[in-house]
Amino acid sequence: MNLPNKLTVFRMILIVPFVFVMLTDVCGAAGKWIALALFVGASLTDLLDGHIARKYNLVTNFGKFMDPLADKLLVCAAMICLVETGQIPSWVVIIIISREFIISGFRLIASDNGIVIAASYWGKFKTVFQMVMIVLMIADIAVIQIVTDIVMWIALVLTVVSLIDYLKKACIVSIYGCASEKGIVNQDKLEALLGKRVAEGQATHREQCLPRSRKELRREGGPAGKTGERQQHHNEEI
Repeated sequence: MNLPNKLTVFRMILIVPFVFVMLTDVCGAAGKWIALALFVGASLTDLLDGHIARKYNLVTNFGKFMDPLADKLLVCAAMICLVETGQIPSWVVIIIISREFIISGFRLIASDNGIVIAASYWGKFKTVFQMVMIVLMIADIAVIQIVTDIVMWIALVLTVVSLIDYLKKACIVSIYGCASEKGIVNQDKLEALLGKRVAEGQATHREQCLPRSRKELRREGGPAGKTGERQQHHNEEI
């Protein structure tokens, strides 16, 4: 197991003591600060494992699957603990967790069809504000309670907006992607509909979120003529 994968597993292990400290009084008044340190430490491993994996070409199928799973487990565990301590309304957590299940379901369906839809900036902003919200709620500093409430509402709005944005892209890919394969809509039009731009040095948009064409598969030595065989591509999540 390489270093990025070890960091991912370590992040999942940290969830256990984090939840224990959050839901018990074993550590007394220092408990919330210990829980905060555990959460921040676990969150930092998320930054490290992705950076190391990309920089040293250590991306693995295990990491592709477990990294986003570990992120969701950490965030969901933290928010459920905050519901238990009365620091966040349960309906807010239900909306946020429901969004994650919906997106995961669509990703699974798209993956089965050889399509990976790139994460948008909305999703990245949502993740940042959720993390900040959790940190502020764990710290529970009375003088900045208004700031905590504002961050919570921003995180909630971004959760809904990112869900709508993702569902829109999923519909575009499912409708126009099939039409593109049949020659009804060309690839350039599909890319324009998705509003993607290809950054220098990164994979092309087609590699990120469109099915590979038969010509490309033939050029790579793949079974170009077989129906239903597609190559899956990984794109990082937020």
